[in-house]
Amino acid sequence: MDHAQNRKNSGKQLKTVYYEWLRLIACFFVIFNHLKGYVLYQNASGIKQIGYMVVSIITKINVPLFFMISGALLLERQEDIVTVLRKRISRVCLVILLFSLGIYVECWLYALAQGRTYEFTLKRFLYGVFARNLDETGAYWYLYAYLGFLFLLPFLQKLAKQMSRSDFSVLVMLRFVILSVIPLCNGCLQFSGGGVYATDPGGGVFSPTGNNSGHFLSVDRLLSGS
Repeated sequence: MDHAQNRKNSGKQLKTVYYEWLRLIACFFVIFNHLKGYVLYQNASGIKQIGYMVVSIITKINVPLFFMISGALLLERQEDIVTVLRKRISRVCLVILLFSLGIYVECWLYALAQGRTYEFTLKRFLYGVFARNLDETGAYWYLYAYLGFLFLLPFLQKLAKQMSRSDFSVLVMLRFVILSVIPLCNGCLQFSGGGVYATDPGGGVFSPTGNNSGHFLSVDRLLSGS
């Protein structure tokens, strides 16, 4: 029994380690995606251009990785909406408000320094936060997307709990079709003025995929060959 418990604890530690590594990789991709390295292929040619393009494409998995990690860590739990509101949604809302206020004040001070008028009112600030159209806050879109995921968290937890391996396979396949096959078809049809349209399911698919990847594609299972 002690051996089984030790193996369970070591499995949890291993899972924690590779989640942290995935976070670091996702952070690196986010940084690379917002630097000039992302567009190096535009000023290159030949093999170097192809290499830069491949790296730039790989970095696009940054946000999906974060959603999948969140799904792997949160969807195994069972929380009601009150708990999620108190423990998780309130914190993200506070982060959005504080950082949006900081940017809003910065934009106002910058406008004053240039001698320009700038609408600096509580009404404009609150409307800008809810409408997500304050100046220089476009990068906060991920926080809003994560907020939407948290509002759905209690329902996604119930969904993930009942998901089987076959359901997981179908989910991955749907994601591939919607965001890979259909855009490819649109690219081929754009010259004829036609196209196939689909809605991006976003984090609602990434999160359950990440949760079940932790079950069906866990590193400790792969290493043990089971």
